[in-house]
Amino acid sequence: MRFQRILLCCLLLGPMTLFAEGTRIPGNLLSSETSTFEQEKIPKGIIPGWDDSKARITDQTSFRGSRSLELEFEPEGKLKGVFIPVPGAPFREGEVLTISAYVKGDAPGTVNLVFYACNELWKPLQQDSAAETLSQSWRQLKLTATLKQDIKFLFIYIAPWKYRGKMFVDEVKAEPGKKATPGFPERIPPKTDLKNVFFIPLITEKLSSPDDPLWQKLPKYDRFCLKGKDFAALPEKTIFQCAADEENLYFKFHCFLPEMKKLKCYSSREQVNWNDDRVEIHFSPAGESRRSSNFYFSVNAKGVPAGLEKCKGIQIRTRENQDGYEVFFAIPQSCFGTKVAEGHLWKLNAGRFHRTAFNGASALCPFDNHFGDQASFGKFVFTRSGKIPEAVLAEVGEMSAYANVSGGNLLRFDFLEKVPEGLVLKLKDGQILPPAKQSAGKSAIFFYTVGGVDGERLAYQLLSDGRVLTEGDFNLALLAPANRVFQTPDPVFGPFKKEKRSRKRPMMTWDAVLAKSNYDAALKTGVEYSAEAVEEALRTAGISVMTASTDELNPEIPSLRKGQYYTAGRGGLERYAGGVKAGKYIPITVYSRYYISGEDPETGEVGISRDKNGYWGWIIDPINRQAYFEFVEALMKNYGKEIGIFFLGDEFFVYQKTVIGLQLNTPFNMENPTRFIQKFNEKVKREYGGGIYDIPFNAKNSDPDYKWRNFAYGKALGDETSRIAAKAREIVRKYNPDTLFLSDDAYGNLMEQGVQYWNRYADCGSFQIGEGGGTTGRDFPSYMFRTKIVKDISLLPDLIPVPHEPVDGYPTGALNREEMIELYSQMIRGGATGFHFWPYSYGGRKPPSVQAPSVVIGNPDSWKYMIEVTKMFNRLPDPLIPDEPETAILAPECLFDYAPMMAAFTMLGIRPHGWFKYVCDLHIIEGKADLSRYKILYIPSARAVSPQLFPKLRQFLEGGGTMVCADPAFASTDQLNRDLSAEREKLFGIIPGAEGKGDILFRNVHIPAQKKDAVLRFVSEKPEVVARYSDGSPAGVLTRVGKGKAYFFGFRIFTEKNAANPDFCRAVAEFHKSLGGTTGHALWRFKLPHPKVPERELGKGTCLTGNYGFWERHFFYSGIMNNVRFEGKIRADGRDTTKLTDRLSVFEREEEYKKGAVDSWVERFGKGSHKVTIAFDRVQDIRSIVFYFSGKMPEMRISADGRSFTVPSAETRDREVAGSVFAQKLKASRIELDFTVSGDKEFTLAEVEVWQ
Repeated sequence: MRFQRILLCCLLLGPMTLFAEGTRIPGNLLSSETSTFEQEKIPKGIIPGWDDSKARITDQTSFRGSRSLELEFEPEGKLKGVFIPVPGAPFREGEVLTISAYVKGDAPGTVNLVFYACNELWKPLQQDSAAETLSQSWRQLKLTATLKQDIKFLFIYIAPWKYRGKMFVDEVKAEPGKKATPGFPERIPPKTDLKNVFFIPLITEKLSSPDDPLWQKLPKYDRFCLKGKDFAALPEKTIFQCAADEENLYFKFHCFLPEMKKLKCYSSREQVNWNDDRVEIHFSPAGESRRSSNFYFSVNAKGVPAGLEKCKGIQIRTRENQDGYEVFFAIPQSCFGTKVAEGHLWKLNAGRFHRTAFNGASALCPFDNHFGDQASFGKFVFTRSGKIPEAVLAEVGEMSAYANVSGGNLLRFDFLEKVPEGLVLKLKDGQILPPAKQSAGKSAIFFYTVGGVDGERLAYQLLSDGRVLTEGDFNLALLAPANRVFQTPDPVFGPFKKEKRSRKRPMMTWDAVLAKSNYDAALKTGVEYSAEAVEEALRTAGISVMTASTDELNPEIPSLRKGQYYTAGRGGLERYAGGVKAGKYIPITVYSRYYISGEDPETGEVGISRDKNGYWGWIIDPINRQAYFEFVEALMKNYGKEIGIFFLGDEFFVYQKTVIGLQLNTPFNMENPTRFIQKFNEKVKREYGGGIYDIPFNAKNSDPDYKWRNFAYGKALGDETSRIAAKAREIVRKYNPDTLFLSDDAYGNLMEQGVQYWNRYADCGSFQIGEGGGTTGRDFPSYMFRTKIVKDISLLPDLIPVPHEPVDGYPTGALNREEMIELYSQMIRGGATGFHFWPYSYGGRKPPSVQAPSVVIGNPDSWKYMIEVTKMFNRLPDPLIPDEPETAILAPECLFDYAPMMAAFTMLGIRPHGWFKYVCDLHIIEGKADLSRYKILYIPSARAVSPQLFPKLRQFLEGGGTMVCADPAFASTDQLNRDLSAEREKLFGIIPGAEGKGDILFRNVHIPAQKKDAVLRFVSEKPEVVARYSDGSPAGVLTRVGKGKAYFFGFRIFTEKNAANPDFCRAVAEFHKSLGGTTGHALWRFKLPHPKVPERELGKGTCLTGNYGFWERHFFYSGIMNNVRFEGKIRADGRDTTKLTDRLSVFEREEEYKKGAVDSWVERFGKGSHKVTIAFDRVQDIRSIVFYFSGKMPEMRISADGRSFTVPSAETRDREVAGSVFAQKLKASRIELDFTVSGDKEFTLAEVEVWQ
């Protein structure tokens, strides 16, 4: 009845009010307005039932074009769906109509598509419906109905079922006949709403303070809001202003504060305190670009900054008034790699943190969570006139080499009115580009290409009939840090040791590259893949395939928990071991089932596990431990000869410690009769926690005792897991002495991950490396740092890092070949002797919605480099790494702060090319690391150490060693938080006293003192002062201990800020050399040559079938640079089909793609004669036809243009998809492919492309 009442109201206004006027789309009864939603308001006639306040047009997403219809639903809300009227009445009985629409949701659900017909009395006459899954990717809903009587009023009704969330609708169609024409996915960025922007005035004079008179003439923005987009009156008002000249950006905040005496400012230049009264700006110089980088800059009321640390030349002025405070700052445009110009659009938000009248934040632009979220940024346009310029640069694209072929590199200009005549883009190299696309007549898009080299710039002019509308100059790498390319200055290939490596390099890969899902994905997306070719590549490269599928061993594990336990899968072990025997693989790697759950076969007692169903058993428990040993025994007894590497398991230690270990105190486990958890907890407290600290169940990082409890727990686990792993190694070696025992692949803080214990059981270590360099600055090679510190601390001869970014793309992915080879080279410099590949195609911290099963499909360049770099490395002798460096760097087992270790690496290694070895205090105490082998020992950071270390340090010094303590908090406590300062005072003869102020003078270089830097007080005899604060007080001293020298600094030498100071780094290098340290080691310049991998050729020309797509850098791309809409039909054996041109439908059939079924994506042809017809609506110039197929392709006769051609037969191997190109110039509107399949084996055709 509700629908009838709404319909009655609409009809009373006259039947024409139901149907919006507009351009009719060929074949579609709906107008373009009611079909594509490209206008700003909901088209006339469309009825959101029964709450139009929950419906709107959005430009945040669309299937095609710039906009779509957005509907927001609540389970009990008034909005139930949307009615879209179909013009063209009257419809006659017997007519067949097909309605369709593209929909997606921001949450999964069910959606109904309804064919709703009524008469002039508004009575329902016919209702046909179809229910489909509502997914988070675009999907076409389709419904065909035959009219049972004459119809005057017809509607398309789209409604989800009991749904909470947003649903988006686009490309709605009503078409005569039984077919719904598929849409062509082509998202066009929306035109900027130029009527709702802020202005940044372009000025000719410089500003230097908040007092400059020019501020009075510039726009003031004072309508700030609270979180949640609340524009209620704020108790503290803020006025924001901005401007720009040729060199700088200027910002001014006037922050009103009724009670200035309550102003809160706790920050120093060394330590930011976010509880200050402060202001911030967050901005993106790339405009509307979706993958652009954000910058932020924050200043407190006293002028202490945060953010843009590497930007030089920032000016800051603050002033306190009776009514509040003012903050002014000028930022050089060079910090962002751009020079702003008339018409540039930046996205920006200005915010303020209030700490007096209330504790919260306000911002100029509405925000939900934090005003630094890019979604909250407002649009700011640079202008000289105070008005919208004639042309606005709204988007600068992705600015990365891999986007050259995906269409991601684009400049989009928006105009208030229509696009001007004679519009072209002129680049600095003289290229003249015409607009590639236009949207709604008010935007123009130009595609450009990027070389992907460091320092590359994009300079352009936008011209209209020769007149310059706007221009710009961008440093691509700065605007898009993902475009970073590491460079090794003056690289050398070598030097190497004279002799070849005596043993094989350990190389292994997870078996994702051989999973059947690769073959399925190749069929669905129409790309080449061959399992046999992958196997051959791995074998010839010397890479061992790893399997975790070992359930075939279950019958031989008496103590395996019965019933529901974690399954490892079945079949992989037999398959790969058989492949070793057949010569297809080198000896394989097996993933250890350390998560096994056990059960005592006599008593029925079950081992401790993550939950009562037995998932992820805790190996520390004796029952689980027994089951684990039985697993190792069964594995090696049955397959030992075929196993080359026994892999302890992925993140073994951290799983025992946190993922399992800290989730065990459940009621089920606490009631376990063995009470093992309680027993182990008591053991931790008694033997490792000094009777104080136990397992940190349910503790938070912020708890005062957490780090001490965590350390005690970690020590206990280290001992227990080492004993278990050592026993497993004995079993492995009993059956195959040549099997290499590999540690787990740890990550993050190496001490937290148990790397210091590897030497107790492993032959080789493995560590996940995936930082690239973006986290600590563009010049910081963290791949080398992480490799080196892990290799040194492990004490193992072999280390095989997991190179995430050059292979699987986590967390950001190596951009291009130059960066891939640099990252591989860094690992070798750091001491890698092999590689451990995780070859999934991940492509970021979150995998893409349409994901490839492995890197073979998702990023062919990474796969080829993975193979070829491995081959190259296997042929090389070992790099000439100094065996006995004269310098050691202490890395304490109780490592709270990683940054000083990184800074020492930069200041002693990267800059002066010195060489050193990281040593662990645990190994020094155990006698595994001998300090007498070194001349110099640096201590960058070691607040908590064992008292047992001090005799070793004194022995080192008395024997003539030099120790440099660069941490004023060194040995403040032991590892259980007991005071150790007395030991420190005895060794160095000093006490860190009051906080140092002003500058520090060290070797004629001044650096500012930082928070917690200390003035040194002398305990007894006066030592030699080697560094001073501005007031003359001692900041660093030299004490003689026996034959040695003990330097103690009251300030932290090794900080990231100091590492970025070239003058101070030179002073540290000279100091290092004065102590006898060497520099200039050639290893720092080592770089692999690029392997001979041919450049990948992507599509050239025009794809007339509109279905060209490709995988690149872990994403699947529509070939928008090549595709045009397919104007025609393709048939297989007389039936219409889209399966042969549907690869791009993966974006709308995401759920179907993930499920794995292949038949709905390909055409299969059985025994007999077959015909495929490609019919265009008009004659086309044709250059080639491309087939992607599997199985035996029979000889094929191609007829076109009055001529016939024969394509010879071809056959693929098992699990292979091949491509075949028929190159022939034709002029035709119809192409016929005739072939006959003989035998019982089907011929599968996955995709067909026709190229012009």
